[in-house]
Formats: sequence, structure tokens, C-alpha cells
Amino acid sequence: MAITKVIADDVVEAMLDGTRHAGVIKAPLNTFVTIRPANIDNVAPEKRSAFWAAERNRISEFAKYHGHDPVFIWSRESRPGDGLGEHLHLLMHLPKPLMPALRSRLQRRYGEPNEVDVRQASDVARPASNGKMMSAVTYVVKALSPQARRKSSQPYRKSGPVVGKRAGMTRNIDVSAVAAHRARLNMAAA
Repeated sequence: MAITKVIADDVVEAMLDGTRHAGVIKAPLNTFVTIRPANIDNVAPEKRSAFWAAERNRISEFAKYHGHDPVFIWSRESRPGDGLGEHLHLLMHLPKPLMPALRSRLQRRYGEPNEVDVRQASDVARPASNGKMMSAVTYVVKALSPQARRKSSQPYRKSGPVVGKRAGMTRNIDVSAVAAHRARLNMAAA
């Protein structure tokens, strides 16, 4: 498995495009989830990718159980240098009344209150202390490559190494879904 320290430029663009598409399909990304397991450093780095995939699957199953398609973007981060303290940020669509149920489920799973944070997210961007614009989506993709940082107004935060897939999104807002939607619009306009 590959080791990365940044989110590739094309992945950042796809995640930003997917976030916009979530609004188009009436599933705006309105819930911000962070999971910081206290024992994550006991999981071998090469096994964390599977661990996080299972966590994302559990969150998808939660959405499906409550009658909603899972719609989200996500990224993994770790402490610069040593890669410890790996955690997951997930920006998802979830009707507001379901937020307490998701929070409760995740807190039961992890046990410690500081291991899970589930809060309402806004698509409103605000200036950060460095003058860059910060929003929930820019926070998720903040581990930009040096090339992307130079041409972007997005904030950046150095992240440590991550083994395996670093970031992604659900299929209903990925590059293929966005392209198919645009093709349908172009055909309808012709």
C-alpha cells in the first residue's frame, strides 16, 4: 500500500466538485464527523485503511437504515512526522434530527467523549487567521499538495503519513456521477 502525506490535486478537485454535486442532488453535506480513536496507534498502519473503510461502511449503513443514501466526502490525517494520532474527517448529508442518533451510536462504539465529534456543518466560508477561506469542505481537504496550495485560496495544514487511501467520496457524488449528471444536462439542453 502507498504512503501519502497530501491529498492529490485531482482528488481535491473531485471532492470539491462532489460537494457541489451533493447540493445539486438535494443532499447537501451538512454534518461534520470526526473520529479520533484513543487506541488507533495500536492498530498497525497497514491495517488502518481497512479499519477506516469499516467505519465509513458503518456510517453508510446508519444512513441507509434511516432511509437515506449515504452521501459524503472523507479524509484521513495523522500527526506530522510520526503518523500517530490518525483520525477521520467525514462531511456528510444527514437530516438534522438524525445527528443526535449518529453521535450517540458513535460515542457508544468508542466510549470516550473526545473520540467522536458530530456537529452541524455549514457551507459558508469564513476567513481563517492566515487570510485563507475556511469551510467544512476546505477543512476536510486541507492536506493539499504544495502545487495545489500555491494556486489555491484554501487553508493548508501539514499532515503526517497515511498508509492506504487518504481521501475519497461516495459513488453518488464521485467523478463518474458528476460527469453522468452533466452529460444528462447537456443532452436535455440540445
